[in-house]
Amino acid sequence: MAAWSINNTGKPIHEIWKASILVTLGPKEEKEFPINISYAKYKQYLLIDNLIKVTASWSKKEGENVKSHNPRETQRRNKGAGRGKSGQGSEGGSDH
Repeated sequence: MAAWSINNTGKPIHEIWKASILVTLGPKEEKEFPINISYAKYKQYLLIDNLIKVTASWSKKEGENVKSHNPRETQRRNKGAGRGKSGQGSEGGSDH
C-alpha cells in the first residue's frame, strides 16, 4: 500500500507513506485495512488541490489462477489541515 500527493490530473508527485503486509484471502473474500497518516507527515507535500491517492496492489502465490492484478485506488481531498488523518487504514510500515 502507498499514499502519494497528486496534482489535479492524478499524476503522483511525492510518496508520503508506504507499507507492506502479508494477508491470505479466500475466494471472493474482502478485507479492509484502515490507515492513519498524520498531517505532519504529508503537509509539506500537498499541492494546491490538497489531493492524496492511496493505492493497494496484490500478488498471488505460485500455482494459483488469477485473472487480474490491478491496484485498487482511493483518492481523497484533504478537507482540513491539521486534522491528522487522510486516506484509509492505520499508520505502519516504512515511512517515506
